[in-house]
Amino acid sequence: MQRGSAPTHSWVIAFPTAAEGSLHVRGQQVGQGQPILVGPCEDIAFIANGSTELALAAIPVGQIEHWMQVRRGAPGLDRKYLNRPWAIRKREVVQRGFKLAKLLKALMSRADGDASPDMLAAIESQVVDVVLGIVPATDVAEPLHRRARVAMKLRDILMGSVETPPNISAMCEALGVRERTLFLTCTEAFGRPPKALLLELRLNAVRRALAHPSGERTVTGVASRFGFWHFGEFSAEYKRQFGELPSATLSKALGTSLRN
Repeated sequence: MQRGSAPTHSWVIAFPTAAEGSLHVRGQQVGQGQPILVGPCEDIAFIANGSTELALAAIPVGQIEHWMQVRRGAPGLDRKYLNRPWAIRKREVVQRGFKLAKLLKALMSRADGDASPDMLAAIESQVVDVVLGIVPATDVAEPLHRRARVAMKLRDILMGSVETPPNISAMCEALGVRERTLFLTCTEAFGRPPKALLLELRLNAVRRALAHPSGERTVTGVASRFGFWHFGEFSAEYKRQFGELPSATLSKALGTSLRN
């Protein structure tokens, strides 16, 4: 048995990334693919009859309430979520657990001063997105004519922030809509969901920075500036998008600069 308690002003969310046999929390068996949520000051006690790996994140209550209000239109995490059988596939929970582990590793590797406050805040924001993204949306999407107006406003926002693409929470907050409406708006207007659109915007911002290097002249430095922390995945996405590795883009730009 493992036992502990959640911090006073935080929720703890755990993702079983690997488990052999059964896992019991508070005497109740946790279903396959079910994340574990523990409220402030509550005991965390679980029994596993096999090898178990958990990815855990403690998120301040205020940060959760803001995320829930902006993305879900709800005041916070309701008590009904604690012991609810979540309708989430085991594979998705495991994927979120591994992504959370990667982000936490990136956060820890840069917590010794080798990162700007903005960079650390961006990683923390992604951690919160991964964890709270499991909370199902219950809001009703805005009607079509309203989404058309939202699309025009979103286009203006994106055109005005080409070098610093906003994250999904910032889009929701600026537009005054919830995530479901943003999803439909992006899909209808731009042919891709918000995450894919945001990835494309960030990749294009990196390409512009690499093609016209100024202060920062390393691929990792530029990639980090635009929120890419796993450089293997970033390089693969970049090559898929532009047909060459980011290092090739930078090398060609530097070569041109040297000749000039």
